[in-house]
Amino acid sequence: MKAQTALLAVMLSILPPAARAEVGADTPKQESPRVRLQPRFWYHLAAFPAYSLAADVTHEGAHALMALALGKGISRFEPYPHVTDVGDGQQRFVFGVMAMSGPSSLTEDALMLAAPSLMDLALFSAADLTLSYTDPQSWYAPVLWFSCLLWPLIDWTYNMSNLGAFSDVTRVSRILGLNRVGVAVVGDVLAAVGLWRVVHHFIRIFLVIDAVPDAEKISGLSVLDSLNVTPALSPSFTGLALTGRF
Repeated sequence: MKAQTALLAVMLSILPPAARAEVGADTPKQESPRVRLQPRFWYHLAAFPAYSLAADVTHEGAHALMALALGKGISRFEPYPHVTDVGDGQQRFVFGVMAMSGPSSLTEDALMLAAPSLMDLALFSAADLTLSYTDPQSWYAPVLWFSCLLWPLIDWTYNMSNLGAFSDVTRVSRILGLNRVGVAVVGDVLAAVGLWRVVHHFIRIFLVIDAVPDAEKISGLSVLDSLNVTPALSPSFTGLALTGRF
């Protein structure tokens, strides 16, 4: 038994690090892959104001298209951020304004007001499906991500969460007799699912994951990583055996 114990101590002290891992010794830490943003993300981020203006045009354009589909005229179409009177005699900041001309029923008003949210759903779903089955490194992938994923999600979330009396969703809820808070909760749950899809495609389109070469992993080992201390037991000696790679 004493001879077996001494032999085990000697074997533990002379085994290379990889072999000692099998008997419980620490192995060198593996460096994680490096993650970096592609330069094109910054190019498109610099164009964010243009994407924002396009989103305003899309929002107010959805109102206008629905009004035209209902056979109505358009008395105001101002698809840009500005300060204006929205009908209560006070000047308010708005992201855009569209107004129908002529009389309309409550159903027609509800359809016109709901049009941007329906447009957000359509654009988001189409972009999500397209990006799922096309090359994420194509030139159009960042354009679709910013214009048809990110901005529709922002527009949807803002409209669902804005409980003000003049917001589109509040007016639709009032016309249809819906609970406004309940509509906001359902809308925000869908927004959370949408956020998951936005992040998913962001990773595929804009991130690069660089694997760390094996040679770099070895050269980057510290002294503490290459040294190992194991217990040494024998009838006449009890202590620690120090081994390393130099």
